[in-house]
Amino acid sequence: MVMSVLLHTPVWVWIIAAVLVRLGTLQARDRTVSPWLVRAMPILFVALSLSGVVRGAGGIGAAAPSAAVLTLAAWLAGFAGVWAVGRRRLAVHGARWLDAERRIHVPGSWLPLLLMLGLFVSKYLSAVAAALEPEIARDPKYLVGCNLLFGAFAAVFWIRARSLRRVVPGSRGRAVDAPEARDPVNA
Repeated sequence: MVMSVLLHTPVWVWIIAAVLVRLGTLQARDRTVSPWLVRAMPILFVALSLSGVVRGAGGIGAAAPSAAVLTLAAWLAGFAGVWAVGRRRLAVHGARWLDAERRIHVPGSWLPLLLMLGLFVSKYLSAVAAALEPEIARDPKYLVGCNLLFGAFAAVFWIRARSLRRVVPGSRGRAVDAPEARDPVNA
């Protein structure tokens, strides 16, 4: 059965997986990135995450507007929960603005690869489950669970990007690595 699922997965899905692996491995080493990329990437991953909300709301059927509320509420709960607990811990530490290049120096980390693959695998498995058992796509417990997870992933991507944006001169807030930013009393 597993082999059948893998063989019937469209080629474009594997292309996306390969691109994510490549992007993730590039982030394992120190690099410089443009402020534009720092703004664009989390929007892309949040949109990918939110696509589960849209699909989940349609899974129950248009006759049930509560489905949209349920899936969006679950997504927001996942996002808010991770934001509340991890906004300091999950931030990118050690990033700095390179004024001469007008770019951000980002220390290498394997975490982005794990996050991208985690979101990909979650989306893939939820799609496979819904394809194999169409009734599951209408189960409120399934929708809540998936969207909690998708919201949590979105929050991690957003937290990491926000911490990078904060090192850019003129951005709101202070740099994440500033001593005041790590002070739990003022968090």
